[in-house]
Amino acid sequence: MAGPELGPVGEVSAIEAHTSGPSSSFGEQMFVPCSQELLVDEVTSLRRKLEKERQEFSEREDELIDHCHKLEAAIETIVGQLQESHAAVAAVKNAEMERLREENDLLNALVKQLTTERLDSVSEASRLVKQLSIERLD
Repeated sequence: MAGPELGPVGEVSAIEAHTSGPSSSFGEQMFVPCSQELLVDEVTSLRRKLEKERQEFSEREDELIDHCHKLEAAIETIVGQLQESHAAVAAVKNAEMERLREENDLLNALVKQLTTERLDSVSEASRLVKQLSIERLD
């Protein structure tokens, strides 16, 4: 069995070897020594992986920002529609209230007219009764 590969000055790597076998304890990986060339390859690989993840993150971030802008635009549209709808409902309500006021004024005028006519009729009837009574007495 060959011994661990050592770097030019006898360095031992702390890079995790995924084929090294089971962990010595929970969360702790077994480490094997490796050459400087393997370290450089591993660092290069990790840098590429990091750059790829950064790019993916950036793309996803851009997608989320675009989605947020679309949501904001949709919300602004909905708020605008609600404001227009509210204004239309308020206009209808105000027109209906004005119509009801006019109708109420007309009804009050009719009540007053009918009351006056009734009083006039009662007065006329009283006058006629009185006149008939006087004529009978004569």
